[in-house]
Amino acid sequence: MRGASAQRWRFIAGSYFSFLFFPLFTFAVTYRGISWLVPALLVTVAVPILDSLTGEDRTIDGLQLLALQRWLAESAPALFVLGNAAVVGVTAHIFSGLTLTEKFLSVISVGMIGSVGITAAHELVHKHETLSKVFGRIGLANVLYLHFEINHIRGHHVRVGTDQDQSTAWLGESLYRFFARTVPGCLKLSWELERDRLTRRGLGVIGAKNQMFQFAFLQCAYVAGILNLGGKVGVAFFVLQAFIAVFMLEAVAYIEHYGLLRAKRTDGKYSPMSPAHSWDCYGRFSNYLMFQLQRHADHHSFPTKDFSSLQTVGEAPKLPVGYPLLIGIAMVPPWWRRLMNPRVQVVRAESYREGSVSA
Repeated sequence: MRGASAQRWRFIAGSYFSFLFFPLFTFAVTYRGISWLVPALLVTVAVPILDSLTGEDRTIDGLQLLALQRWLAESAPALFVLGNAAVVGVTAHIFSGLTLTEKFLSVISVGMIGSVGITAAHELVHKHETLSKVFGRIGLANVLYLHFEINHIRGHHVRVGTDQDQSTAWLGESLYRFFARTVPGCLKLSWELERDRLTRRGLGVIGAKNQMFQFAFLQCAYVAGILNLGGKVGVAFFVLQAFIAVFMLEAVAYIEHYGLLRAKRTDGKYSPMSPAHSWDCYGRFSNYLMFQLQRHADHHSFPTKDFSSLQTVGEAPKLPVGYPLLIGIAMVPPWWRRLMNPRVQVVRAESYREGSVSA
């Protein structure tokens, strides 16, 4: 019993691991200079090292949280979104007074905090509760990516592993080619999905019912707030940190389904989505950092499941290391292909025999 209690509280502590960004950000603001690099080092250096030292974490499987513990865990994404908004606002306010080096490093670090903010927002927009969606949209507005909600839920989760999904990376496709394809492609698809939704309901596409227009209005209001805090220089910072955050987000999307295509049947339809179409990783601290996002197969099977309930899936293919280190590897395409292409071929060979993955 004591062991189970310790595991539950360890998981709660892990749910707030990403909040280390906030004291590290305070340290950067206080000491300035090269200190602005410290928050980025949590992602690029500390987490991969901690993963290598602690190995996989499967204690979450079957973990039964008590009511208070579940509330604490489920509150973490919304609280992180608010913290991320404060980080963006403070940096926009002081940005004009930073040196050129400090400006460069602050964009990198705040953008990386924002990428984890998108992960928190992703958790929230999947929920049906209005308040969760409100916090999720604040998180997406932090990085100029509100349309992600439409594309991700109505597009990606329906089309994953097919050539109709802008967020599935093809075998051999570089991260940079994928980024250039997915960013405009997902924006276009979001508009098309919203247009089709309104048309089915007999509503006009141009009007207040269109979520794309709602999101554009909300984003403009957010940018106006940043303009008030930091002027035009603050807005420039806001756009740059959003670019870093979105690049990190799409780098994660690149990794999550790389090369795992669903088989296409003779009638033109695709085989059902299965755990074989998502890469999983159970690194302890990289999962803490990203609200268990690397338990990706279970997330696709049960999209509204709380991150605190996601399980390991034996049939899902496994990544060699966690997302933070893999993003760096993916930025060097030959290195990435040497690491991942043979793994994709093994998964395809095994799954093709079952008819679930395209050869």
